[in-house]
Amino acid sequence: MLQQALVILAGGGIGDALMAIPVARVLRDGGREVTMLANPSTKRLLAGHPLLKEVIVDDQGGTHAGLSGFLRLVSEIRDRHFGEVLVLWSTVRTAWLSYLARIPVRAGQAGRLLYSHLYTHPVSVRSEKGDTRSHWVDCLLDYPRALGIPVHATSPFLEITDEDRERSHRLFAEIGIPIDRPRVVIHAGKGISLAGKIWPTGMFARVADELARRWEVAVVLSGSEPEKPLVELILSECKETVYDLSGRTSLRDLAGILSGSLMMICPDSGPMHIAAAVGTPVVAIFALAKDFPDRWHPHGVPFEVVRKEPPPCPPGCIKEKCKDFRCMAAITSEMVLEAAERLRARLPEGHRDVENNAKGKKWTSA
Repeated sequence: MLQQALVILAGGGIGDALMAIPVARVLRDGGREVTMLANPSTKRLLAGHPLLKEVIVDDQGGTHAGLSGFLRLVSEIRDRHFGEVLVLWSTVRTAWLSYLARIPVRAGQAGRLLYSHLYTHPVSVRSEKGDTRSHWVDCLLDYPRALGIPVHATSPFLEITDEDRERSHRLFAEIGIPIDRPRVVIHAGKGISLAGKIWPTGMFARVADELARRWEVAVVLSGSEPEKPLVELILSECKETVYDLSGRTSLRDLAGILSGSLMMICPDSGPMHIAAAVGTPVVAIFALAKDFPDRWHPHGVPFEVVRKEPPPCPPGCIKEKCKDFRCMAAITSEMVLEAAERLRARLPEGHRDVENNAKGKKWTSA
């Protein structure tokens, strides 16, 4: 019987979940069955992932709310008899969960007064020691390393199913894009409540227009339902035909749409990591001084980072309190277009065959 391992990522976002997939890979390669504890939106993205036996939801807004809900979750985890847990998103809640569930081997974040003593294998987080260069994928692999599990180079991935592909084909048909037409996806939003942290809409519109003219591709704007007004503003500034899929896609739908696309253009965001996970090259906008592109860039695919160096952020600026996001305004549409041209020049000719690429591009290097 295979040893049962639990990976806890209940507090992270889309990118955090996808960058945890390499941890699941090395656990599986080490002879373990892997279950992930995640939030509801992450489960919808990772459900059915071939590396995961199960995705359990920590429903803090419902079933697992409050003390009684937390104890219910403890019981659910304890009943599965995990031998190991890797807490990639450490909080007081997740630390006590792993401890009270009586999982004998527990790896989690070191250096936290309130809960690190609950772990049998505390792990020093590199970013807290000033490391801004290591990619987060490799930082997360420090958790299996702490348990003596062999680690190898691997990247996040999502498997695109026939159902995902058929759904994306229907969506393209609904907005008038032939399946075999090369396409570029632009995702302007970041899914956070910082409106100023969006690259100016006029810049996105100029990039969309220029790519539609220069490359004769279908330029598709994606976005969640809350991001739809942002997309509509960009569309109002476009002069060429640009297609709108905002508010019409789930995370799985977005993965299907990105699979087989020529490239994605977006800020550092969860959708950026979805693109990388399905093998789609990315032009990524990293404007803020503390965006740290070495840590967060798309992993495992060809990419270009667009960034003004040094970022024009005043000393001590943090994004939650920034008044003007001048770093965003410092990035021009021409900088993004030049990055897109560089990235396109690096891609093999076969990458333009979108149907072939939709079956799963495997890049040997990024």
